[in-house]
Amino acid sequence: KTGLEPHGGFNALALEDTNTGGTHAPLYTYLQMPFVKILGLNMFSVRLPSAILGLLTVVLFFFVLKKLFNSQKLAFLGMFLLAVNPWAIHISRQALGEAISLATILLGVTLYLYSQKKLYMFVLSAIFFGLSVFSYDAPKIFLPPFLALLIFFTKDRILKGKSYLLVFLLVVLFFYGTML
Repeated sequence: KTGLEPHGGFNALALEDTNTGGTHAPLYTYLQMPFVKILGLNMFSVRLPSAILGLLTVVLFFFVLKKLFNSQKLAFLGMFLLAVNPWAIHISRQALGEAISLATILLGVTLYLYSQKKLYMFVLSAIFFGLSVFSYDAPKIFLPPFLALLIFFTKDRILKGKSYLLVFLLVVLFFYGTML
């Protein structure tokens, strides 16, 4: 309600964690705010964004598999397997940063793979990759080598538009810079 942390401080990019004395990634907290405002502070409103992100992740996984393997049957099978995966069910039922981390990275991958000569999709992809560093700690380490491999395996397509690659990298670096 006040925009301040429990001890009165303000840092929009790293919220204070009263349990550990450290900080935690703020993106899930910001995502919860409208649900808590509308539904009140209860388990349902706190966990609802995670459940929505879990459903979104399953749908995004379908599109990634369809694009990578050009098979609708395989994409449906992968979608089903992710939907019944105990780990995926667990993180989508709890109010955990892993849910938004997985969703933002998968949305970034989906937009990247479907961005056939469309700069705005590259930029959106980079924005979602960048937002993932504010969702959970793992993307801070995982994302740079992952993006390097993603660019390497799609270099034939992406190097045709070197300016797109430059914009993509600048946007991701902007998010990393603000995180640091």
